[in-house]
Amino acid sequence: MPRLCRQYDPTTRDVRFDAARASWRAGSPAAELVTAALATRKGEARRDPLYGVDLSRARTPAEYRAAVEAALARYVASGALRDLAVDATAEALPTGGAAMVVRVRCKGRAGEAVDASITYPGLL
Repeated sequence: MPRLCRQYDPTTRDVRFDAARASWRAGSPAAELVTAALATRKGEARRDPLYGVDLSRARTPAEYRAAVEAALARYVASGALRDLAVDATAEALPTGGAAMVVRVRCKGRAGEAVDASITYPGLL
């Protein structure tokens, strides 16, 4: 039986609802670990000040990639995530300015594929 958890919106962190089940939508534990870490800046989580992505000095794609890898390192070390690959690219926003798009691909403990991305606007 596959492991399930509540699925959260990666941007707002609101629980997603499944009307057909009249309950929360089932999600992958590995995907939720990745999206929660990407959506949290280091120091913002009161339960763990070391949790999240440290973007304080990230300006280049390599620095963003390193910051995300460091934020997910605890899950790789515990075996919750494996085969971690992080890509970061600078992109122009339609409104002007620039943003860094970070894409994370990995596998969960049970081998389920995770492919998540987040856009960090105005941080270049």
